[in-house]
Amino acid sequence: MAKKKKISRDQTGIKPKRHKKAKVKHGPFRRFVDNADSIIVAVIFVLVVTQFTASTYNIPSSSMDPTLLGKPGIYGDRLIVDKLYYRWHPVNRWDIAVFKSPIIIVPKDFPDREGHTIFIKRMVGIAGDAIEIRHGDIYITNDELKSEIPYKHAKTGDTLWFEALRGLPNTLGWDISGGTISDTAVVHAEGKSVDLKLKKSIVDTSPETAWIERKYSKPLKNALRGLLNPVGDVMLDVEIVAQKQQGSIDLIIAEEGNEYRLSINFASKKVEMKAAFAQQFRTGLQGKAWDGSAVVDEIDVEVGEKIRVRFSNADDRIIAEIDGDVVFDEYAPVEPAYINDDDFVGRKQSAKNSVSISVYDTSIAFADLAIFRDLYYMDAMFLPTKSGGSEKRYVETARGQARLLLRNPDGKYEDIEGNLVEKFQSNLMIDLNFKNATREPYLLQDDEYFALGDNTANSNDSRAWGPLKHDHLQGRAILRFWPIPPFGPFRPGLVK
Repeated sequence: MAKKKKISRDQTGIKPKRHKKAKVKHGPFRRFVDNADSIIVAVIFVLVVTQFTASTYNIPSSSMDPTLLGKPGIYGDRLIVDKLYYRWHPVNRWDIAVFKSPIIIVPKDFPDREGHTIFIKRMVGIAGDAIEIRHGDIYITNDELKSEIPYKHAKTGDTLWFEALRGLPNTLGWDISGGTISDTAVVHAEGKSVDLKLKKSIVDTSPETAWIERKYSKPLKNALRGLLNPVGDVMLDVEIVAQKQQGSIDLIIAEEGNEYRLSINFASKKVEMKAAFAQQFRTGLQGKAWDGSAVVDEIDVEVGEKIRVRFSNADDRIIAEIDGDVVFDEYAPVEPAYINDDDFVGRKQSAKNSVSISVYDTSIAFADLAIFRDLYYMDAMFLPTKSGGSEKRYVETARGQARLLLRNPDGKYEDIEGNLVEKFQSNLMIDLNFKNATREPYLLQDDEYFALGDNTANSNDSRAWGPLKHDHLQGRAILRFWPIPPFGPFRPGLVK
């Protein structure tokens, strides 16, 4: 029997009927109900992420300036914080972390809001460290270090170089001896030496100076600058073009009588670095230290070729880079000329630190020039005052002069030589309530960390309330995403 052929609807020639669906209009409430499951899932996801994984954090104060800019409202930096990081990773030195204060803090203007305030600071000390702040640096003694300044890895180190000055030598105001510099920033020194020395006091390049400029009125600024800490750890960053295959250029950094010199010889195509030390090396580190004798390497430089040179003195390391490559990296653990920031006489004598450039028997065109300063950790805080206490040292700033005064147990004031001062105008005080790690090493026990703000001239941190523990940690700052114009400069990036 033959099979019955199945006929499709298309083959019948009959067009099937299509039923149109009626369009039903729903109101806003019905649309919300229809999408409620998606909305609920999204809300739960956001709550879970912000509660357990990541959250945003705004910078309300200037304690981390200039790394993180704190301003009220929508103008300050905002960060994404990884709240799980410290569950799986150890706290590393130089991390920027968010944490609860280890002590209960009572706000001066809102005493009813006492509690554990949320802070963001840099972790500079970890368990097992004996930490001390001396002459602007962090000194650590532990199983590996012996009263040494810990090395900052490259990313953090670059972050903590703050630009102080930028501009060509003919615009920055350098003292020039032995010759001239043209309007096109070319030094001609054929058969002679032309020396350039920064005319502006290098103390004026400090972050503290910028802070004083913002905080105090004009009559006080010049007087207060005399109290600032001399620039010691600096980097000279210069872009140059040799116009003759002869002669040399020297970059010189002088700190506390120690002189570090980097020489580039265009005739021999050699680069040399050497030092002359005025200070002794710290006890126990002599065997590891560079003796300052010349170290030499070759450099491939041609006439008319632009090269960038970075020469720095920071954290006991003298480093020379050419076109991004490290040529020299030497260890020089010298004793600081003074230790405590309230040593007014020592600080004033140390203000002769300098940066200079010497061009010999050649012509050099400058394409760019900048001076950077490393972070300076203070062991005291400058505060305006109208009243006093036994723990304060006062600064007289009348008639544009500055001198340090100490209030003695009798309530009278003495100068640094012990002479009584009957009458003076006090505009500023140095707060010595900071005691942890500022006058002697502070030993961190197991599960203890020492936190400091980058702007230690205006930061409430472990110097005042001691170390924090792992339970205080809220997370690690990882990304800056705010502000955006017009609320501020757009500078997104990783937090380092």
